Amino acid sequence: MTTFLHLSLRVAVVVPMLILFVQQSIAQTFTRKSVSMGSNTNGFYEYLPQNYNVSGQTFPVIIFLHGQGDLGNGTSDLPTLLNHALPRFINEGRFPSTFTVNGASHQFIVMIPQFVNWPSPADVNGVIEYVKRTYKANANRIYITGSSMGGGGTWETAASSGGYISKIAAIVPVCGASGYDQSKGNRIADARLPVWATHNSNDPKVSVNNTHNYISGILNRNASAPVKKTIFNAADHDAWTLTYDPNFREDGKNIYEWMLGYAKNSGGTSTNRPPVVSGGGNKTLTLPSNSVVLDGSGSYDPENGSLTYTWTKTGGPTQYSLSNGTTSRATISNLVAGTYVFRLSVSDAQGASSSSFVQVTINSGGTLAANAGADVNVYLPENYHILKGSATGSTNLTYQWTKVSGGQVNIVTPTSSRTNIIWMREGTYVFELTASDNAGRVAKDQITVRILPANINVTATDEVQMAPDELIAESTITAGSKIFPNPVDQQFQLTLDNEYSGTVQVVILDQSGRAFQKTEVQKTAGTITKTISLASGMQPGIYLVRLQSGNEVKTLKMLKK
Repeated sequence: MTTFLHLSLRVAVVVPMLILFVQQSIAQTFTRKSVSMGSNTNGFYEYLPQNYNVSGQTFPVIIFLHGQGDLGNGTSDLPTLLNHALPRFINEGRFPSTFTVNGASHQFIVMIPQFVNWPSPADVNGVIEYVKRTYKANANRIYITGSSMGGGGTWETAASSGGYISKIAAIVPVCGASGYDQSKGNRIADARLPVWATHNSNDPKVSVNNTHNYISGILNRNASAPVKKTIFNAADHDAWTLTYDPNFREDGKNIYEWMLGYAKNSGGTSTNRPPVVSGGGNKTLTLPSNSVVLDGSGSYDPENGSLTYTWTKTGGPTQYSLSNGTTSRATISNLVAGTYVFRLSVSDAQGASSSSFVQVTINSGGTLAANAGADVNVYLPENYHILKGSATGSTNLTYQWTKVSGGQVNIVTPTSSRTNIIWMREGTYVFELTASDNAGRVAKDQITVRILPANINVTATDEVQMAPDELIAESTITAGSKIFPNPVDQQFQLTLDNEYSGTVQVVILDQSGRAFQKTEVQKTAGTITKTISLASGMQPGIYLVRLQSGNEVKTLKMLKK
């Protein structure tokens, strides 16, 4: 009995301890360490992957360099590192435990040192060496990234004359606080170090030109260097939240999956060279030509492997159509005047990718000309007219109607090429149409509208718009035409049910014959229903809705609430 009890107690104690050990062994850990990695750092956070303690394998390493605001003593100041960027994603449990690239599963070690002062490339190299001798690090897969000051440290370490670049598989500098010079760019270009740099377009603290200059300088030295940049359309300094979000992807990869596409071999070079991309050069067209083929067939894989292609628009007017966008030769059409920018991204079978940009300029064809329509006479009691403007010589046009002279009038939709003008009194009115295109060109034209007494004599060349008395003399509810609902609040449904095809004029008048608005409906044979919205300013009461199709005129009663 005593032996059984003793054995039971031992089992009861050992089993929970074993379970605890296994759980700790297989789960990823995020630990604070007040340990010096070198003279400029007294502490860090370590993130160890699943199975780190029980596996004999080595792991890829991310070394994250923080911003200037997180400088600290490495002890009590360490928690400030958790407020931003990659450390925040890890601390909040939003950093995936595994990443799958090309069918292989990878787990990262992540090291987050806290520097006392602005780190030098030698300080960062000290962290690299500490990690290599202390952890199960894959020396061919050490990646450096950082934001702001840390982004600058990332650039500076890779570009240093100390040769530290030979220890790095790839870098991701984020809004990097590092000024460019040619010697820095040459070292990165000559080593073909993979770079994915990000920045905000209107960063108020660290100029986006830092990133532009680095990438341009590297590509000027080596056009096939595996480097790219992503510029976010934002006006603050925080480019890190989006960059380090595992859900942010470009060309199908987040930054972690992109990193894993590169490794160093024993000779210190990337084991897989990315594709060399050619977008076929910039294009210029003149309207009416508005389509072109973008030809990326000059792209190639240095290892002669298969390639995939993706064309995307990154700038320019919103109007366009893209076909065959996942082939080497894409067609863009339906273009308007302006300058477009398209990016060709090419990836190889190992997941390495490169990009090239093509600028397509569409020049306006011919002279922009506005047409406000022919001058017109309108006879009382009709006191409205439909202005029908147009313009030629460009596309993507905007319009603006204004009154140049005359009495009080209401232009119902002044920014449309066609608009009602209502509530005019006897007299002469001049209206001007201004047409503009997205190339900044402007054209104007005027129309004169004369409101004349009903008994005036005119020449045969005048356009006469009569309003015969019989059109408003009585209210006739006719079969096949109806208003619903009636009474009307702000709009009603007009149903027309007959075999007439063509234009139906819909005029709303008060009982004195004063016209409030005029609309044209295009009707086909059979039944159609049109929503009519009432003009502002109409008071409650009884109105007449006059329908005129060809020589036939019908009048319906309408009660305005």
